[in-house]
Amino acid sequence: MATLFLTDPFIRTLRPLSDKEAEYRDRNVKGLTLRLSAGGKKTWTVQYRVNGRTRRLTLGCYDVFSLADARKRAREALYEIAVGKDPAADKHDALHAETFADLAREYMERHAKFKRSWREDRRMLYGSPHNKRTWKRPHVPIVRRWGTMKVREITRRHVRDLLDDISTRAPIQANRVLAVVRKMFNFAIERDWLDVNPCQVIKRVVKEQARDRVLSEDEIRPARLRR
Repeated sequence: MATLFLTDPFIRTLRPLSDKEAEYRDRNVKGLTLRLSAGGKKTWTVQYRVNGRTRRLTLGCYDVFSLADARKRAREALYEIAVGKDPAADKHDALHAETFADLAREYMERHAKFKRSWREDRRMLYGSPHNKRTWKRPHVPIVRRWGTMKVREITRRHVRDLLDDISTRAPIQANRVLAVVRKMFNFAIERDWLDVNPCQVIKRVVKEQARDRVLSEDEIRPARLRR
């Protein structure tokens, strides 16, 4: 992580250099960090310690909050910490999406349903509504596996275990699951439900050829049901 005297002109010129996330810490305000996603999104966070534990509070996107705004909000958060409050914990307590099942519902309603491939997202999350045997173990629908877990408790290890289970029979499908889960956690970060994506640095299970493709739900469904 680079520590710099950040300026708005410098931030505006920042572009992703790889498929990995980058962070730039402001030398002016302790803990203030600009996170640059692989997709180019710029998000302000402030990092601090409470009771020996490192905490991170998301302040907002650079498109909304300028450098001056971010420094002001970071100083306000640091003041709360100095007087014994934990702004990240307070923010987390106010979240209305607690579990992965809650996140899945929000993701499907507010994001996935506007995509052409929303049925595929639904199938990976909940299983096929037409054929309950479409997902055989270890292809357990993600919500059935993680549904009761708190979103913030899901770690990189959980993601790897999920992909390992799926890849034993369907490595291409494991790639698709990783893509959906990564989008969901990015969706959670955008809405301040989460600070770090547990899919970060996890690579696709297998390298795909252009012809590799997972059949759609309509293609899997028997022809007599598609009429």
